[in-house]
Amino acid sequence: MNDFNINDSLGYLIGQTNSLLRHQFNKMIKEKGFNTTVEQWGILNIVNVFPGITQSEIALKGRKDKTNITRMLDLLEKGGNVKRKSSEKDRRKYNIYITDNGKKLLNDIIPISVEVNKQGVKGINDEELEKVTSLLKIIQTNLM
Repeated sequence: MNDFNINDSLGYLIGQTNSLLRHQFNKMIKEKGFNTTVEQWGILNIVNVFPGITQSEIALKGRKDKTNITRMLDLLEKGGNVKRKSSEKDRRKYNIYITDNGKKLLNDIIPISVEVNKQGVKGINDEELEKVTSLLKIIQTNLM
């Protein structure tokens, strides 16, 4: 048997950290009375940066499957946060746009995101945080 310890595995640690951050973020979003999730907020961010993006492109950028994107867009549209418009190039596709309500929601949740990140990096100095961020970006690039 080898000396593998899952608790020291990079993938396990990153996954557990991601899970804890998402859980805390969703908890705080609900506590502040917002009817959304971190996943939906992520989609709003993508649509805000890339107005007119298609559902397939959102799935690629968000690294989510198309079915989940469609479901989340349905909820965001029902809440008045995004609007779909038929593509002029391909009637089978929709271009997605953020609404004024969606922009407000996006901005209202930013302080919650900042707070969760502050909680997560408590006890880590700026130099260490820059190093961790840099290393995570390198890992992402290596895996793309």
